[in-house]
Amino acid sequence: MDLEALEQLAATQRAVRAFTDQPVPDDLIARILRVATRAPNARNVQPWHFIVIRDRETKRAIADIQSDMTGQPRGQSAPDRQNWADVPVL
Repeated sequence: MDLEALEQLAATQRAVRAFTDQPVPDDLIARILRVATRAPNARNVQPWHFIVIRDRETKRAIADIQSDMTGQPRGQSAPDRQNWADVPVL
């Protein structure tokens, strides 16, 4: 990737806070995780651990735990953020 392509990529990246209810195919998740494991990190130690969660109640429970830990109700920091239980994969 040349510098101009990298600059364009950085300029057009965005946070996604609204999702469809379409399931995400396993092969796409595997590909995304392969790319994620190549992300830069300190001393190239590759400290990544990924867990794919599709179950709605499990996602809701994780969201509740996160809210309890941070003291912020879900979505308060970003009102347009979709509830974790409603996203296809967490």
